[in-house]
Amino acid sequence: MLHANYGDHIVCGGTIVTEKVIIGAAHCISQFKADEIKFTAGHTKGFHARTQKSSYQFSTVNRAVAHPGYNKYFHNDIALFELNFPFTWTDYVRPACLPSPDFVPSVNGRCVVSGFGKGSNDALNHAVIPIWEKQSCENILESQGGWSWTGLPIDHASQICAGYQPGGIDACQGDSGGPFVCKTNHGWVATGAVSYGYGCAQKNMPAIYSNIPMYHDWIHEFIAEAGDSIPEGCGEVKANANFPVLTPTTLDAETGEVWPEDPRVVPGIYS
Repeated sequence: MLHANYGDHIVCGGTIVTEKVIIGAAHCISQFKADEIKFTAGHTKGFHARTQKSSYQFSTVNRAVAHPGYNKYFHNDIALFELNFPFTWTDYVRPACLPSPDFVPSVNGRCVVSGFGKGSNDALNHAVIPIWEKQSCENILESQGGWSWTGLPIDHASQICAGYQPGGIDACQGDSGGPFVCKTNHGWVATGAVSYGYGCAQKNMPAIYSNIPMYHDWIHEFIAEAGDSIPEGCGEVKANANFPVLTPTTLDAETGEVWPEDPRVVPGIYS
């Protein structure tokens, strides 16, 4: 778990997949150059408190690449970052495993989104979000007029739909690019990157995430170009991996405590 920073502000999130490579969102870098971006990891508080924590890590960016198919409709909204200084694995900084290209998360499976975005009160928050069946997502967004925001329906191959139908739990502005990870019997899997939504946590308005398995070859080519490799013990998670009951156990970067085994949102990620 980490965040891109511009000046004194956290602007987006990202997912660590190797010591030097981060997955994020293309729309996060459209207004920045690579040398204007830095990533931090191993902390749960906002910008000004981070450097005081022994778990804190920091790196500038050598290369930032948006997917060549990214467009104004947020299709292919995914970007890759090569760090100048590799992250070191600790109890507080760990990678998410990359999925195989045929990996498909279970409909109604609960996955975790996290970030420092709007409503987080300058603290890292997480929420457990259910994945929607594609046609149900399309139908309900169309009925709510959601298509008018982007001009096109979602691309089911490259995007994932997830959210709570009653509303009240969601990612929000500032969480873009951040991790959407699913826990399987093989560990935590980098399944999606926060892309966009129609407001935050609105009823019948699920959010859209870029579907990381769709970009398997592009991601692996970038990792090779960066001179990096898949972390030990984190081989590709295959299709139809089992999804056990979700019990998040990610360590808090400051206290060492685990996340509570509660499928509700930690208040603040959405509002």
